[in-house]
Amino acid sequence: MNILLWALQILLALHTLMGAVWKFSHSPEQSMASLKAIPPGLWSAMAILELLCCLALLAPALRRSLARLGAPAAAFILAEMLLFRQRGVGPAGLLGGGGRGLRRHRLRAPAADVGFDRRPG
Repeated sequence: MNILLWALQILLALHTLMGAVWKFSHSPEQSMASLKAIPPGLWSAMAILELLCCLALLAPALRRSLARLGAPAAAFILAEMLLFRQRGVGPAGLLGGGGRGLRRHRLRAPAADVGFDRRPG
């Protein structure tokens, strides 16, 4: 069980690291139209916080005394994901108002048929 939990913690750290790197390499204007509602300062702050969370998730592997950092980092990542899932990221979402329900979209890839949800913009 311990190995499974460590594997999940490492996967969450890698996922968070990829999201932070993506935020540093793309401005909100370069990505989805609904992300334009996020101010550039908040966008950068989110990327920095995600990097710190990634380090906090991996810190217990270096020193056992840093194990207490993992749970708050995971909680912050969860809260950020839920905020964007529940409230959306567009003008009707994160910066005011509630989401209007989800539309189901299909992405056709050569090797797979992957579905994902997107808030109406």
